[in-house]
Amino acid sequence: MGHALRATVLLALGCSLALAGCGRFEPGRTAPRGPQAVGGLLDLRAWDFAADGDLALTGEWEFASGALLDVSGAAKFGPWQKRVVPDFWTSPETGEREEPGARRGTGAGTYRLRVLLPAGAPRLAIRNRTGMNAFELEVNGETVASAGKPSLSRAEAVSSYSPGVASIDSQEPTLDILVRVSNYEYRGGGIWRAFVLGERSSLTSVQQAAIYASIALTVVVATLSVNSLILFSFRRKEKSFLSFAVFGFVIAIRPLVTGEYALTRIFPGIPFDLLIRIEYMTAMFAVPAAIVFFLNFFPTRRRRFWTLALILPFAPFALFELILPLYWLTWSIFAFYGVAIAVMVVAIVVVLARAAYASAPGGRAMFVGGVLVALCGINDILYSSHVIQTGNALAPSLAFFVFLQSVVLAQRFTSAFDEVELLSEELGESNAMLKDRIQSEMAASARLEESLAEKEVLLKEVHHRVKNSLQIVSSIASLQANRSSDPEVEAMSRSIKERIRVISLANERLYDLESGDKIDLCEYARDIVRLAVSSYDAEGCRIEGSVEGARVEAESAAGIDFGLILTELVMNAIKHAILPLGGGTVVVRIRQEGSAVRFEVGDEGPGFPDGFDPDKIDSLGFKIVQSLLKRRDGEISVSKGPHAVLTCTMGISR
Repeated sequence: MGHALRATVLLALGCSLALAGCGRFEPGRTAPRGPQAVGGLLDLRAWDFAADGDLALTGEWEFASGALLDVSGAAKFGPWQKRVVPDFWTSPETGEREEPGARRGTGAGTYRLRVLLPAGAPRLAIRNRTGMNAFELEVNGETVASAGKPSLSRAEAVSSYSPGVASIDSQEPTLDILVRVSNYEYRGGGIWRAFVLGERSSLTSVQQAAIYASIALTVVVATLSVNSLILFSFRRKEKSFLSFAVFGFVIAIRPLVTGEYALTRIFPGIPFDLLIRIEYMTAMFAVPAAIVFFLNFFPTRRRRFWTLALILPFAPFALFELILPLYWLTWSIFAFYGVAIAVMVVAIVVVLARAAYASAPGGRAMFVGGVLVALCGINDILYSSHVIQTGNALAPSLAFFVFLQSVVLAQRFTSAFDEVELLSEELGESNAMLKDRIQSEMAASARLEESLAEKEVLLKEVHHRVKNSLQIVSSIASLQANRSSDPEVEAMSRSIKERIRVISLANERLYDLESGDKIDLCEYARDIVRLAVSSYDAEGCRIEGSVEGARVEAESAAGIDFGLILTELVMNAIKHAILPLGGGTVVVRIRQEGSAVRFEVGDEGPGFPDGFDPDKIDSLGFKIVQSLLKRRDGEISVSKGPHAVLTCTMGISR
């Protein structure tokens, strides 16, 4: 057995013993101690109040059904019945006059008891506990206590709870007690809880202790709930803190509306109807609130299903709280008892038992606490139904369960903090290692940047030297052409020169680019067209060129191939279409298509001859074009008729 489980069992036993010692909860006791009234007479002449303590006025009382009698009326009344107190009416004929619409458990009547006191009895008092909706207590002809207004008429009766201690000023050796009661709002009438006779100071101390204990219990549980709510406000993901706070607030109210009904002392004018509804609310809402906490604290598979299955059965009771008259609401408690017990058993088996079996943190302790609450709830059901005479055990067990929940939550919260501290230490070590690594990477990056800068300088120098070398080669080609009078040699030299100028232009653009930049094919094409047009200025005809298209970027190698292809096509258009016409315009259109570029070269010439196929023509220019397009997975097509258009596509990225 784990430490948490042992602590839970010991604390539960301690609470039970403490309650038993106070005389408020005596498990298994079915009969009150001390003398019992017989035939309306209670002989206490052998009872020592100083040594034996207080005494409950139980046993056979005389009862006048349907009559509210004073001393004189009681002396004349004939048909007295014998009823055992504690007494709980459950039939209309018990206490109510024959009236239309009489309900079970409603009516009015007078109880009578004669008590024979011992010689030298101390100053006595009678303590009335909750058990009558409306009553007047008369001792030796003097009314010493009352709550509400008992009446034979339902319209005139006023229900109220007012537990208290009433002093008996009479010094007579005999006490003639009359209790006039009525009930029209609850499911049962009569004297549910016996009056207690004893020394005034003793009874007052017991009652005040019970009131203070109720208030203290409320304050403690409410404080735990507020603390849990504050924790939830800082950590919204932990729904268990919120569900615990809701459950705790419900339980915190219950000690004020049970037992001594301390709420009536805080708010003396609180309506009886509202008081009972609050009491029933604390019972009917506590179970679903606890189940929501269980499901949030110990998540299970099919959590949504179990949430609906365990919470929906309580929905009708929430509706009953709002719409049912108080009388019928008090009868609905029996249906609630059945639903609550069934649902609690399922929740304990499905959630708590599984958590305990899996050794989840706090699982075993919560399982024991849940079983304890369930057993105390069954005890209260039987006690409130007047099946056993034990006492209310649910309120202290719920308080203990709330305390247990707060301990488990605190334990989990502490474990989370311990884990956070451990993770913080590990994170600190990781940060230190990462810092060292970052510093090393930064140093390496600095060295790499220096090396890259040097390479860029060298690369630009290479481009510059290539450009100069190409200019030299172009000049040699021009000199060779000038030394020959053969037109074919001159044309070949010009073609070579133009190709060299295109390559030189590409290198010039690469020289101006930063590292990693790409060539803009549209701007590159404008330079190519401008050079091609300017090379034929001496021919004496008007030649114009234009480039249409937006920015299209390409790698340097793809840019050079593009430039060579475009040069061949533009030069071909000028030589074979524009010059024979004496002038004209060459139009280049460029657009990007994914990872490829599509460009067209059109002119104003008569077009290509029939049967022209660029793949089969024996021309150096078209062979260069085909070779470059093949390397770039490209293709070329030719339009038919005048104003021919050559269309090429080629890849521009690897």
